[in-house]
Amino acid sequence: MTMQRIRERANDQRGLSRSLLLAIVLFALMGVLVIDGGSLLFANFQMHDAAAVGAREGATLLLKGSDRNKACEAAALAVTTQNTSLMLNCDAEKDFKILDSGEVTVTLRKTPATVVLGRFGPTKEWTNLVVTETALPSTL
Repeated sequence: MTMQRIRERANDQRGLSRSLLLAIVLFALMGVLVIDGGSLLFANFQMHDAAAVGAREGATLLLKGSDRNKACEAAALAVTTQNTSLMLNCDAEKDFKILDSGEVTVTLRKTPATVVLGRFGPTKEWTNLVVTETALPSTL
């Protein structure tokens, strides 16, 4: 083998190892993004469920004659019972609304833990989840 051919062969292998390293890094990054996306999606589903239960509980207590504060406290307890990482702020008018129709609207806010998305400026906003659910009183 000539020296030129040996050099060409070494360069070919270097290019292959760079391509393999790049593929591994891209595959790992895609995996992390899938995990972060799944985490946000799962948190969103949990928040919708908890907000719906809280809104239904608050509307049911209002139907039974309770005032806003007691209804909101019951809704907050229902939300926390559904998911201990969520809290309903009864002091904020925008988080617990009573509509003229007797429906109650509950708004929950959460920033779930993520591996990558919550750590960078451009994607940080994507991790601030806000969920609103409106419900009528339970008829059972």
